[in-house]
Amino acid sequence: QLLGTGHSADHAHFRDGRCLPDWEDNPEERELDRLRENGVLKADDDSRNDNEMDAEVSLVTFPSFEGFFGQNTDVLYYYLHCKIAYGPFLGQCVTSYEKWTEFFCNLFLGGSVIEALSVIDISERKRPYLHVRSPLMKAWNAATGEYEWNKRGDEECDLTFPMLPVKCFLKAKGTYPARTWSSNLFFALNKDENPELRELALSARDWVLSGIEKHCIDPKHSDDEIGGGEWFLAYLRQVHREIYDDIDHTDPTALLHKKYAASENCGTLKKHKIGDIRIPSCSDGFQRIVEELPRLESETDKPVLGREAEVMAKILIDIFMSKLVDFSTVLKIAQVISQDPKDK
Repeated sequence: QLLGTGHSADHAHFRDGRCLPDWEDNPEERELDRLRENGVLKADDDSRNDNEMDAEVSLVTFPSFEGFFGQNTDVLYYYLHCKIAYGPFLGQCVTSYEKWTEFFCNLFLGGSVIEALSVIDISERKRPYLHVRSPLMKAWNAATGEYEWNKRGDEECDLTFPMLPVKCFLKAKGTYPARTWSSNLFFALNKDENPELRELALSARDWVLSGIEKHCIDPKHSDDEIGGGEWFLAYLRQVHREIYDDIDHTDPTALLHKKYAASENCGTLKKHKIGDIRIPSCSDGFQRIVEELPRLESETDKPVLGREAEVMAKILIDIFMSKLVDFSTVLKIAQVISQDPKDK
């Protein structure tokens, strides 16, 4: 159900195949329109016919909290070239690791959307930080020898959820105040007449929060020994790029357990001591984001967080979202069992 804190789909408009709330006026979208009107924005060479364009317009993805945070996993694991920044949102709107945990628990683990949003700062002054990617980019034109303004194309990765949807979003059907799907699962089971279901719901949440805390303290050594390694690989790529480019990184799980990795450019005589490289705790990573914010405010050219700060933001979000999948699975199974008419 598309609804929010007093807003509905009537308060939204469709742009580039996305459903965007009318109140969310992205200043960079305004700049994009201004550049286009003044002829500064490079025109797209769009050879599609009307039928193809009509079909594309009809494919609309409605905004959701699950999508906004879940798309981070794809970027972290697969679309490494995609430019997306969650760090400024965490640092400016959430402000601390403790508040992030409280925000996440209210949003996905039993609370309401209103309770979750009350934890973070989404005032008018902070609205620009709800956006994780700009629709504008400067591309090099070899013919003119200059950078030109362009609308960011899908070749970099079509980002479906460019902003945190705080007033127009998908929610669990029939919930008031609005709750996300997983949060409503917990809420319903925790209010069930059966004490065993209530206990199961509480145990599932404690289990997930315990797992999250374990991963956040030491993301590298607490990772899955059989199928993990993506967090370490992402950290290696962003913080130790010279090592990442010089070793075989096709098997993240193997790298997770190696003490040394042979150089691919200098032969086996040179080895990198990757076993000594650790990932900071998520609490320390969040603190690094906060410490870098004053520098961003003083830069006018292209203010971006450092590589380590931004990759820690992505690792933090992925840890929480991966555990949310486990949480939702357990509760959905419990819900199905509770609705079975047979006494088992």
